[in-house]
Amino acid sequence: MYGDAPVREVYPASERERGREAGLIRVGQLDLLANLAKDVAPLTRAQEKLVEAGVEISQTPDAVELAYLARELVQCTLPHSDPGDVPLWTRTNGNVTLIIARLGFDERTLKPIGYPYGSLPRLLLFWLNTEAVRTGNRRLEMGDTFSDFIRGVGLDPSRGGPRSDARRLREQLIRLFSAAIGFQGHTEINDEHVQRLRKMDVVSDSELWWSPKQPNQVSLWGSWVELGERFFEYITKAPVPSDMRALRALKRSPLALDLYCWATHKACPDSLNRGMLSANSRAPCPP
Repeated sequence: MYGDAPVREVYPASERERGREAGLIRVGQLDLLANLAKDVAPLTRAQEKLVEAGVEISQTPDAVELAYLARELVQCTLPHSDPGDVPLWTRTNGNVTLIIARLGFDERTLKPIGYPYGSLPRLLLFWLNTEAVRTGNRRLEMGDTFSDFIRGVGLDPSRGGPRSDARRLREQLIRLFSAAIGFQGHTEINDEHVQRLRKMDVVSDSELWWSPKQPNQVSLWGSWVELGERFFEYITKAPVPSDMRALRALKRSPLALDLYCWATHKACPDSLNRGMLSANSRAPCPP
């Protein structure tokens, strides 16, 4: 029917050029699509894993691995990077300010222990909050081996060296347990100025028998931590739900963890959060 007759151009060259300048691509212009694809950098392996995790979570919502975090720690988050040698660290969100002071003392350097920062103390707080909600107890058993605890937090105990997950996690754990944490806020009620202060020290007592050099070694006495009374009260009263699968996928970035937790907090009304007192129950608002 068509024979060898030349195919008539549907769109004149001048019109195609105007489309290119405007950033438009007509249906069927595969040459332009191919050129655009060349300008897009391929995904890194880390980005591919993030996409794969997102697909898995979206396709299997019933396989949610519930994790929890105190609402106050979602509204005001820990430092993203090391604050350094400062007497006090604060972060303000609206009319609420998170205050962190250093109380621990390093016997080797004769200096105060640093502030908790980055992704690792966030993962630790998720573990502490989740176990407190699950067990309903202030005293939490942390396992016979450091390796088991590292895996429970979502990290890899098999890597060695000074930057291993075991060494970095233990350092951040000591920093978190040694810090004094409080929240300060203000509001206006009936033309009266109200100032509020909440002291929420994470830990009141703890014993850690682990060695980062031998994370698989079983200790003679189990490691444990007893949460601060007010901290335990707040984290079990209105915990914000998250999916541990998403936390593992986002663990490289403290900012990504913060944004994800904020999104789940905004997606789940506080009235629902108050009812989630058991990690074994299905979350009424899946993250």
